[in-house]
Amino acid sequence: MARPDPYLLHARHTAFIDYVPRYEQHSLLDFLLEVTESGAQTLRAWVEEGLALVNLAHLDAGSRFVTARMPLGALAQLESDGGLYASELAESLRHQRTAWPKQEFADKFNGTRPPPGQNASGTLVGIIDDGCPFAHREFRSGTSGGTRIAALWDMDPNPQISLGHAPPARFFRGREVSRALLDGCIAAHTSSSGVVDERACYRSANYSAVEADVTHGSHLLGLLAGTSYSRPRGMSDPAALADIAFMQLPRRESEAPAAGSLHACILDALRYLRTFAEGRGYQRCVVVCSWGSQLGPHDGSSLFERALDAFLNEGGIPFEFVFAAGNGYDAAIHAQLRPNSGKPASIGWVLPYGNEAPSFAELWMDAQAGPVRITVGGGGASAPVTGENSVAEVQPWLTVVRTGPCVSLRAAPTSAQTGIPVARPGLVTITATSDAPATLEGYLCWGGRNLGYARETKPSRWQALAGDDDVQITGAGSLLGDACGASGKLYVIGGFVGASDPQQYRRAAYSAAGPTRGGGRSGPSFLALSDSDAAHRGVPGPGTRSGIVTRVWGTSVAAPQGARAIVNRETLPAGGTNPASDGGGFLPP
Repeated sequence: MARPDPYLLHARHTAFIDYVPRYEQHSLLDFLLEVTESGAQTLRAWVEEGLALVNLAHLDAGSRFVTARMPLGALAQLESDGGLYASELAESLRHQRTAWPKQEFADKFNGTRPPPGQNASGTLVGIIDDGCPFAHREFRSGTSGGTRIAALWDMDPNPQISLGHAPPARFFRGREVSRALLDGCIAAHTSSSGVVDERACYRSANYSAVEADVTHGSHLLGLLAGTSYSRPRGMSDPAALADIAFMQLPRRESEAPAAGSLHACILDALRYLRTFAEGRGYQRCVVVCSWGSQLGPHDGSSLFERALDAFLNEGGIPFEFVFAAGNGYDAAIHAQLRPNSGKPASIGWVLPYGNEAPSFAELWMDAQAGPVRITVGGGGASAPVTGENSVAEVQPWLTVVRTGPCVSLRAAPTSAQTGIPVARPGLVTITATSDAPATLEGYLCWGGRNLGYARETKPSRWQALAGDDDVQITGAGSLLGDACGASGKLYVIGGFVGASDPQQYRRAAYSAAGPTRGGGRSGPSFLALSDSDAAHRGVPGPGTRSGIVTRVWGTSVAAPQGARAIVNRETLPAGGTNPASDGGGFLPP
């Protein structure tokens, strides 16, 4: 029997109050599934009968990992029939502010695909992000003037961009936009002198993701494949000549990332990219994603990480995937508790004031450890966590689920919102007791504001309690929970602070480090530039319109630089002095 997903248990207990209204309207939910052979057959039959939506491209490729949208009862039936190994709720968190109106499909522009450009390497560069500036001069071909964006998939269930008609073949959501349609849109807003009105281009395509002057995707795409950011500068490296495929994340995912929804998006994007690249004769594909979750077992055993490893190890064209390491080293998001011989270990979980999203925490126990008793207190009440695969309610705004080695806590938003119980900002105490030595690893969910989104999603943090020396809050082991897989085709990139003397390079204080739980991945693969120097935080990169240059910091901007080096087949750093912290060493900027 599959181990229940704790976030589905949280969601059922709270009547799905954290998630999108689709369940209330249509009783449908998105899932990431690991299915048996019989389960795959069942899903295909349900698609034929109109009982479920399934991204069949996964099953067509022989993968047992698949994403689907179906009623909650269908998941229970799939499990009871022996068709399910594991599942993960893949719903996006509910919007609290922005309402995205539904747009009608419209084919506004026609165009013809330009002749092949200079992409002699046959490499397709992929990016999974938010906001693709397809008309920007950095991403237009020097020979034809058309865009280098070979494909744009808006993965939002309610896509904004009005170009194109339908999802990619064998997928059920979003809208695929071809290069021909993008070129037609650019041509419609190009003056007789050859000047492209980029703002008018994006507005006519109703592509609101690039309405702002800078997006996460525009900046990272420039570092990954922009012509002005070549290595070395002034010369066209292979990345500056490569075709680009942009996977536009759903708007809700960009506003407040939810682990399960993000995982489903990444796997769908990778499957689409492999199908696209192989169907069009590309010889190689390098993909970067700088979005991830801080939650998870951090040992490569999660459903997503196993699915990612399986995907990267499939046959076909060479496929390499690059993840950002994360920015949680100095954010107090990782802790260790070591109860021993009846002596409890207690830690505080601090909920921030004015948070507009729910907060989540996870405690992971060693499989070989004996029984560990957990008690959670908050708002003047406390409750022991005793039942397996059930929900303990400490407060109406604070629930706890225990599934196997994981204890998951969910706290409601601390900002008042219509119809949602509000959590009390401040301290939630967690106490672990064991009759034998045990180690618990604690991780907290992401919190912050993403470029272009107004939502106040704030981070929670761990806090040591006075006199408890069995608790350590540490940045060691703070790699993103998605990025602990074992595949040799997975690269995890941290960030470093530049200096005029390479001997003065140092890991950025926020750049997450290893080792992973259980000692699988020792740390990041290597570090790339994330701050120009000690006086200039961030790295320059393009905005959504030509001529706009901005600075963005974090391992998000390090990852595309690492991916660019991989595209260019550069010699990657190896043999760093501290593999858990600095990985293989520093990639020269």
